[in-house]
Amino acid sequence: MPKTNTKKPPFIPPAADDLIVSRKQHGRKISRETCQRVFEILLTADLSQTRAGAVANKLGISPTTLRRRLRENNTHYQSILDNVRLQRCE
Repeated sequence: MPKTNTKKPPFIPPAADDLIVSRKQHGRKISRETCQRVFEILLTADLSQTRAGAVANKLGISPTTLRRRLRENNTHYQSILDNVRLQRCE
């Protein structure tokens, strides 16, 4: 029977914990910036022809990364697209 690892995880110094928090905050900032850039791209785009994949290409990221960053900001491509349509109507 294999032995179970009963050792406690190694101590994580406070500086490492601060780094983890800092990276999370940086990730949220990138997600917000991505949402803003998607909005700006769509404001000037032909909405009948512009798909999420094309926007991702303009941002230099994959469609999967775009979806993940938007999800991290609690939104979706369709929501931003709807907001752009409303903005254009005003």
